[in-house]
Amino acid sequence: MTEAERYLAKAKESLASSRADVRARRYNSAANRAYYAAFQAAVAALIQAGIRPENDDWGHRFVMSQFSGKLIRRRKLLPGVVRSILPDLFNHRVKADYGSENVSVRHSRGASERAARLVAEVSAAFGLGAIREARSACGSEQMKTTRAVRAKARELIQEVEQAILREYPDCEFKAIERGPKDYRLIVRSDRADLDDIHRILDGRTADILVDHDIWIVILAESTRQAA
Repeated sequence: MTEAERYLAKAKESLASSRADVRARRYNSAANRAYYAAFQAAVAALIQAGIRPENDDWGHRFVMSQFSGKLIRRRKLLPGVVRSILPDLFNHRVKADYGSENVSVRHSRGASERAARLVAEVSAAFGLGAIREARSACGSEQMKTTRAVRAKARELIQEVEQAILREYPDCEFKAIERGPKDYRLIVRSDRADLDDIHRILDGRTADILVDHDIWIVILAESTRQAA
């Protein structure tokens, strides 16, 4: 059983407790367990989608914002009708746990039903493999983008080298990749006039550092997005 599946199993257990509490007229407890059923299902969905907090600190605000913002609004992996469930159930849980008044019968039953809807939607997404496929597709798109950016960077490096060689044919080059969008081009030449170098490169760089016979050309690939 995966970590996401374990959280989903906890969600179903909490949901069963909420339903049992409704039948036993323990309405505050039912509201509490309804929220945690939805919360645990949301955590399961986030894990399956590859979204985690730092140090695995599954805080309530993090889970609610990421579940609604990324899984529903941005990636559209779950229907919009479940967007308000977590915050609404959270408010009922706060009233049940900390308020002086009791959660009503109607709100208690409604909380249990809405938690069941959210758990069912997450379960269905897992069963269809939608979240797994979306995560894979997202990763695939990121890889394609990285490859495209690197290809653009290589083109830019060749373009810069050719421009320099036209004016300084004795130059030697060494390209250093510090990241997909961060390249340094080390240029060795006997001559180094900074104004002349800027004129030759004509906006193709983010910055140029000169130290005697060595130029460090910081390429502006980060400002040139892949097509």
